[in-house]
Amino acid sequence: MQPGLNLRQVDIFRAIVKFGTVTAAAAALGSSQPTLTRELLRLETSVGFRLFERRRQRLHPTARALKLYHAIEEAYSWLDRINLSLHRMRAAYGEILQVSTLPTFAQSLLPQAVARLQADAPG
Repeated sequence: MQPGLNLRQVDIFRAIVKFGTVTAAAAALGSSQPTLTRELLRLETSVGFRLFERRRQRLHPTARALKLYHAIEEAYSWLDRINLSLHRMRAAYGEILQVSTLPTFAQSLLPQAVARLQADAPG
């Protein structure tokens, strides 16, 4: 089995597909066109097939490249979900929890439950 892509290669590939030119992708990534061109050639060598057709100063993704792009976008959507969860966790910090219970549970179960909640979610 051949080695997979690293995150830098994924970012470069994604930017090239998204922007259509190496120059625009390089600008978006804060890199240079020659660096991205070199990395794209390494990436195509690594995956073992052409990812783009070169026509009139633009790169057009091949069918395989589009399939790869959709898989990468799916992974990025999971990352977006993780970041949303993180944002919600930050926003929940210091919230007030109100509990209604019978006096029996307030004396026996509630202290243990609150202690466990504080241990699992400080703040």
